[in-house]
Amino acid sequence: MVPKRYVRPLFVVTFVAFFVVKGLLRPWVLERDSSSFLVIFVNSFPNLAEAILGTIVLAGIAVALRVNFPKLLGGLEDRWLFTAVCLVAGVYVVSQELGFHDLGGRNVTDPYDVAASVIGVVLMNVLLWRHRLVTESR
Repeated sequence: MVPKRYVRPLFVVTFVAFFVVKGLLRPWVLERDSSSFLVIFVNSFPNLAEAILGTIVLAGIAVALRVNFPKLLGGLEDRWLFTAVCLVAGVYVVSQELGFHDLGGRNVTDPYDVAASVIGVVLMNVLLWRHRLVTESR
């Protein structure tokens, strides 16, 4: 199995964007008297990126589990496998934002962060449903 063409670029671009926004853009925006939209964006984008990256990783793990345990997961269609992955990712990121756990770092409960997390998971669910994660062979 080979990842679809969009998976690696999406992962790399999201990963780089996470560090650019959090490390460079956020301090610059917060130092200035920037618009509220920019402040919300630089503070919430890491949550969107976390949801995208986490969902890609979980989807890869789920596909590997299905390949290695065909009797257990082999009959599960892609859309239901990826829906389960997105539900797990969604529960993780939203429960983190709501303060149920602190496994991803220090958080401040913010409705924009929750919205960004949900948008990231929903975006990945749509991508995975429409384009899948892997091709069957090289």
